[in-house]
Amino acid sequence: MSARLPDIRVGDILEVGEGDYCFGLGRLILEVIQLGRRERHTDGLWLHPRGVELQTSDGIRLRQRRVLVRLDAVAIRPGPLSRRHRPERRADQRRPEPLRRHNSPRRAHLPRRPDWTCAGCDEDWPCPDQRERLLIRYRHNRLALLSHLGRYVALAAVDLPDLSPEELHTRFLAWPGGSA
Repeated sequence: MSARLPDIRVGDILEVGEGDYCFGLGRLILEVIQLGRRERHTDGLWLHPRGVELQTSDGIRLRQRRVLVRLDAVAIRPGPLSRRHRPERRADQRRPEPLRRHNSPRRAHLPRRPDWTCAGCDEDWPCPDQRERLLIRYRHNRLALLSHLGRYVALAAVDLPDLSPEELHTRFLAWPGGSA
């Protein structure tokens, strides 16, 4: 008797422990953009999905990658682009909209590469909304914020070769204040 296989679809987010996938270290969170072939190994059925790796702490999109995951160890949840049917909540079950200082729509203000514009508002990333969110998230640790932004500077330097180091510094590191 075979175990029921998980129903993985494009747009789903997979969470896998380090021992249950190949080609990487640490816990993996992956938004699926393409389903690959399945393979049977001595320890079960494995899948070759391709997707965008998400940072575990804040869901930032890191890079696109292809991995090999063991199907019986995958946790699956619908992602923002998932085609899974999500039942509508009744009006009395809906959470109230949080108050926002900006009148931007409720979208993820994530960088869209390689042009480094905001996926939520099409401004240069980090956009004003994302800057505010980062300042709130890192309000007690400015050095961690600068370190976090420094990783983006390294990625943006590759994607935006026409920007000078000064322009990259101004766009990514100068706005939080403090020493950079």
